[in-house]
Amino acid sequence: MFKDDFTHELDGSFNSNLLRSADKVHELVSGSKEFDESMEAIKSDDLPAYYESKEFTKGRVDPPPK
Repeated sequence: MFKDDFTHELDGSFNSNLLRSADKVHELVSGSKEFDESMEAIKSDDLPAYYESKEFTKGRVDPPPK
């Protein structure tokens, strides 16, 4: 499990800083991917499909009219 893998050193000792570091890397990677996807949707002028593909905005957000 993610939390178990990133809270312990190789020798088995607990280190809470490992989880914080892993979380920062995860946020950077997932945020970068999300940014790229949103930029592609903007460039291709397909925001409605982008909004529908995201759980948070699905059925809740209407893109501005053209």
